[in-house]
Amino acid sequence: MKTIKCKFQNRIVQLCKPYPVELIDQLTNYQVPSIYLRPFKLGAGRHGYVCPLDSFLSNIRITKTCWLWTACCEFRGYGRIYFDSKPQKAHRVSWQLFKGKIPVHLHVLHTCDVRSCVNPAHLFLGTIQDNSDDMVAKDRSCFGLKNYNHKLDNKKIVRIRYLYSKGVSQSQLGRDFGITPSSVCRIVNRKIWKRV
Repeated sequence: MKTIKCKFQNRIVQLCKPYPVELIDQLTNYQVPSIYLRPFKLGAGRHGYVCPLDSFLSNIRITKTCWLWTACCEFRGYGRIYFDSKPQKAHRVSWQLFKGKIPVHLHVLHTCDVRSCVNPAHLFLGTIQDNSDDMVAKDRSCFGLKNYNHKLDNKKIVRIRYLYSKGVSQSQLGRDFGITPSSVCRIVNRKIWKRV
């Protein structure tokens, strides 16, 4: 395997291919742990050595804003890579390479909302609740009319609330609109369909 010597963080690192100057310039902002700069022996019938950083970088395409993962992706669009002896999501590997360990109770979230993006500048740590709050704040949640299984629309919700205020029972409204009485209860008490 032909390698190219590259100066990175005051060390000579052997990379398999030349990378764009703008990428190397962006990488100098991060302290990559030295373990990821050392080549390791390939296993499972493959011959040669590869640097984990090089393996990662060889699978991205740089756009004006994002670093898009070009290798294997899962069905939701998140990149996948075999790293540290196990398959992982590519944006999590990016965080580990460029920003350090991920605490057990935290997740790596995107500011750009591009699932295949692995640019460490677009990643931040947060909880599941932070991720849900971010989704709602950016109006990406799947509720109401955005839910492909919805049975009701805004006019029906207004009608249910009106009929309930006039004394029609929740069970009767449920039968009339093809939903359960508990759903009617949640609608009239504004637990669901709050924005209508």
